[in-house]
Amino acid sequence: IFLIIVEIMTVGIIHIDGLGDTFDGLFSYAKKERMLEIMKDSRIGTNGTVILILYFITKTTLTSEIIMINPKYLIICPIIARLSTPINAGLSNYARKSGMSNAIISENGIFEAIFSLALSIILVFYIIGIKGIITIFIAFIFIIIFMLNVRKKIDGITGDTMGACLELTSILVLFLGIVLR
Repeated sequence: IFLIIVEIMTVGIIHIDGLGDTFDGLFSYAKKERMLEIMKDSRIGTNGTVILILYFITKTTLTSEIIMINPKYLIICPIIARLSTPINAGLSNYARKSGMSNAIISENGIFEAIFSLALSIILVFYIIGIKGIITIFIAFIFIIIFMLNVRKKIDGITGDTMGACLELTSILVLFLGIVLR
């Protein structure tokens, strides 16, 4: 719990907010415009509440396990999780006409996505070896699948969906650290 509190105090809560907003919007089963409207709403809904409760229970459990199994995964987890942003921004388009994340998406292309992937592979391999490469490969597939599903629902990505992808990728990395022992 302490590590999660430190992470939140260091990085902030914007990605976690995106996770809640994304689940509120995408699982409203409304039309694209309404989904985007729901994600912009500052209030949290049932879907967002449920996913955040599950997120914190899962993250706390996985973090406590990974500390005993392979604490190096606590180092590579933010590296791989943050890889989701340049991949999403570089390989998709913005779902809204304008917004805060439009600048991130317009400044990232395939080059930035590939560069970020290559840099992450080098860092993670140096820190943890071949298990890290396997973890990045699985995380990359997850990021692409998540991005494609979001794009199918709202014709692109948003800052909220990038934050959601980042947080879900971090959960996946911790889980893989336990599975790959």
